[in-house]
Amino acid sequence: MSTHERPLPPTLAQPGHGPVVVLGGPGTGKSTLALALVTARLQAGLDAARVQLLVPTRLQADRLRDELALTSGVTFSEPVVRTYSAYAFDLLRRAREAGLMPLVTRPPRLLSGPEQDALIGELLAGHADGMPGPAWPESLGDAVGTRGFRRELREFLDRVAEHGLDAPRIRSLAK
Repeated sequence: MSTHERPLPPTLAQPGHGPVVVLGGPGTGKSTLALALVTARLQAGLDAARVQLLVPTRLQADRLRDELALTSGVTFSEPVVRTYSAYAFDLLRRAREAGLMPLVTRPPRLLSGPEQDALIGELLAGHADGMPGPAWPESLGDAVGTRGFRRELREFLDRVAEHGLDAPRIRSLAK
């Protein structure tokens, strides 16, 4: 019996169940379970606009979106499979449009990794040309202009934002 033919767990097979978080290691059937659950719900009459699957990567989202369209036979007008970051971005966009973020004057823009890298590269080049910016330690030498340095700086900035740190807190942690 293939994973697609296994019955759904009874608690998940019932209509009206709320959000579900599926945990497990790679290859344990999380995606297969999600596809079976959503397909069963859609075939039972669930409005496709009420479906949202969140996954970590764009590659997974593309694959699941294609498989869901094939297995369910439903045409979707909105993306029902998204990455966490795409969903978060959409929430921010809609909140701004609804006037819930009055201090945000420009629409949010989701930067790809390469766009972030290019922006950080421009900032570092400006600093190297005398624009105001951090005084990098001499020991870093030419490393400041490398792709690896930009990647590490981007990761650092992501963690700073993730943990809500400000400059004084970062300084205290660095000591």
